[in-house]
Amino acid sequence: MSAGERLTEALVGTWRLQSFEVRSDDGTVTRPFGEEVFGALIYTAEAAVSAQVMRGDRPYVAAGDPQACTPDEAFASFRGCVSYYGAFETDPEGGYVVHHIRRSLFRNWEGQAHKRFVRLDGEQLTLSTPPTLFGGTSIVGVLQWQKVSNRLECIIAASQESS
Repeated sequence: MSAGERLTEALVGTWRLQSFEVRSDDGTVTRPFGEEVFGALIYTAEAAVSAQVMRGDRPYVAAGDPQACTPDEAFASFRGCVSYYGAFETDPEGGYVVHHIRRSLFRNWEGQAHKRFVRLDGEQLTLSTPPTLFGGTSIVGVLQWQKVSNRLECIIAASQESS
């Protein structure tokens, strides 16, 4: 088995987000989605990827209808969520995975390839971005994930939040 196949095999499964931080050029570390952040990351053996990251404090829509939200409610929901799917490939020598985004909540990302540096430590996965424009400044995003399962039918487990 090649190094690329081993890295792909290690990534395949369902992951639950543990933390999301951004580090700016001046060394400042912030949590742009707050302390309460949720997410699921799925890698399949067929090289598909799906990623969702959400603020825990996104507002409810007062009308109870997603098509009837106010502009402020819609903006807060959009701003508090990252969601995309597509394909992925690994480069173990470079220490990264590339997400080839097919569709995204942020449409500008569609058709783009996003590199994520990979650090695996057992069932812990750290994905870090190269310097990226976020909120008008250059940052490095660091997302910590916990493996939920190697099997995709356990996606429900990824959505169960621990207290």
